[in-house]
Amino acid sequence: MGEEGNTRRIEVKAKKGPKWANIKGVVGEGAYIVFVDLRKLDIERPDFYILSSEDWRKVALKIVEEKQKRSPNVNVHIGEDNCPTFPDQITKSGRPYRGCSVSVGDVGEYKDSWDKIIALSDITQKP
Repeated sequence: MGEEGNTRRIEVKAKKGPKWANIKGVVGEGAYIVFVDLRKLDIERPDFYILSSEDWRKVALKIVEEKQKRSPNVNVHIGEDNCPTFPDQITKSGRPYRGCSVSVGDVGEYKDSWDKIIALSDITQKP
């Protein structure tokens, strides 16, 4: 819980392959996503990438922009929920596909940004 009883939400996504798949992201104040890269040897510490909701939106917009440059006919947008949505790609459930793949290059600048999480614990530790 945050300063005034506000809930903080932290989602964790781990991968062993080259990309994190089907990432929908996070939205809202107090929402964070932590990407964990487990591709290293078992004896090494994994890499962590910590993003706030605002950070995620920037990353998602960049991913969508790059996808549209590579494939101009792809219809994709990011709504208020910060989730890339492909209205023309209908899933088996009859809904548009939501989410995207994320690579280390997409989130590299957020490596070990633990200050975001530490700041949360500082808020809850105040007398």
